[in-house]
Amino acid sequence: LVRIQDYFKLRNYNPPTAVSDLATQDTMNSYTRHLFYLNKPKILDTVDSFRSYCSETKNIIVLGCYQLGQKGIYLYKVDNPLLSGINQVTAAHEVLHSVYERLSDSDRKKLNSDLQYFYDHELTDTNVKAEVALYIKYEPNSVYDEMSCTFGTELSKLSPALEQYYSKYFTNRLAIYNYYSGYE
Repeated sequence: LVRIQDYFKLRNYNPPTAVSDLATQDTMNSYTRHLFYLNKPKILDTVDSFRSYCSETKNIIVLGCYQLGQKGIYLYKVDNPLLSGINQVTAAHEVLHSVYERLSDSDRKKLNSDLQYFYDHELTDTNVKAEVALYIKYEPNSVYDEMSCTFGTELSKLSPALEQYYSKYFTNRLAIYNYYSGYE
């Protein structure tokens, strides 16, 4: 049923060049690109248009959002050269929400366990720890989902289990990290 729904949702969709460029720059494989396009990403260049889709979150900078149920990915267009690469990181982060939502219960449970272990025993990046702390405080029901998106885009070194997970969705995850580290 899901494949049929996906087919009809994408049947006449031709991604704008800026959207397909993001998918290419983020090294999305065919499945991840499919999920990205399924959400018909919109790149919005005014705060008002962006806020009409993505609400503000206290103490968390929001430059993109994912609407559950494959109902949309919305990205705020950042043109500041000092933040070059942030659009690519945001696009990858948001499509990872779509990936997470589609995981089977057993795959999600395994991933959550791997994320928690990494967080408890291997995570040394203080910025990412602070970001996760904000999710714990302000979005406690989506901490693992957010961890899956954040770890995959903002960390250069992950556990072998997590690297294996992300390799299912990106042909070169470090390309995304390189965009992140360029404006960090």
